[in-house]
Amino acid sequence: MFARVIARLFRRQDGASAVEFALLVPVVVALIAGCFEASNALSVWLTLKKASEVGTRFATTGQGDQDGTRLSRIIAATQNVVSQSRNIVVVISVQSWAGITPSGTGRSGNPGVPCDTVEVRVSHNYQPITPLGSLVALLHGSTVWSAPLPMSGATKMVNEPWQPCP
Repeated sequence: MFARVIARLFRRQDGASAVEFALLVPVVVALIAGCFEASNALSVWLTLKKASEVGTRFATTGQGDQDGTRLSRIIAATQNVVSQSRNIVVVISVQSWAGITPSGTGRSGNPGVPCDTVEVRVSHNYQPITPLGSLVALLHGSTVWSAPLPMSGATKMVNEPWQPCP
């Protein structure tokens, strides 16, 4: 008799859907927030990459070499791409290496001369936009989860010979 009462209690389904709902909602919300955060981070990284490509392409043309405005025009062309797609704070660095095979430390702040290799790097500290990282940090007891994520895009190309190569 007692076994029948216990068996009948365990067969009842009252509240099962509420329990399943309560267990699944946090997982689904975390997945949606994670997808949203990942797509936003990817979009920022693609913007950085595109900006570095445009800046490097501009650098290889040698525009502004005659009047000494080449470096500032490279930075302006790169910044223009970032400001048109996203209004984020970036750090733009330009460096070059002698010849077509970059090795060693480049010349920082120098776009090089004809036939040199030039690199434009665009860096940004990505701050997550969803509170997911802060929640994980709170539960985990660490600040690593909510810290800004350093991102950068860099492109190297060989300068065109707008003058005879040295």
